[in-house]
Amino acid sequence: MTTMPNGVNRIIDGDGHLIENPSLIYPYLEKKYPRDGLENYPLFPTLDGFRRSNSRQRPGFDDDGKDYTPDAVGWIKFLDRLEISEAVIYPTAGLGYAFTKDPVWAVDLAQAYNNFLYDQYIKKSSRLTGVAIIPVQDPPAAAKELRRAVKDLGMV
Repeated sequence: MTTMPNGVNRIIDGDGHLIENPSLIYPYLEKKYPRDGLENYPLFPTLDGFRRSNSRQRPGFDDDGKDYTPDAVGWIKFLDRLEISEAVIYPTAGLGYAFTKDPVWAVDLAQAYNNFLYDQYIKKSSRLTGVAIIPVQDPPAAAKELRRAVKDLGMV
């Protein structure tokens, strides 16, 4: 822990989680995939690598349909309330991403998710850093996306 100029210890949340709201990620995929097809399956696979029917799954929403996914402003309010200096944001449903079976989908989804995370969180506050997802299913694409995520998007 380092001390900030005001004498307060600097605290970093090294394991913040984003509850992915698929409807906010769809626009980053729609150039290649029709939205109605995207809505039929979850973006990220279950732990066996398959994307199953999405008819009842609504990540980011409670039972009443209220969106509880904090945006960048919500994250900053949370950090301020708990006197946390910064947060490193990880995916939640996206933690199963490495099990994606289709390498083409893996590359497209990684780029879309990383662009979404950058646009909606990282570029809105220097207090937020994101953990990129990398398409390990395609090693050359993985190397390219890792470089882009770190150099262009400021991710870890």
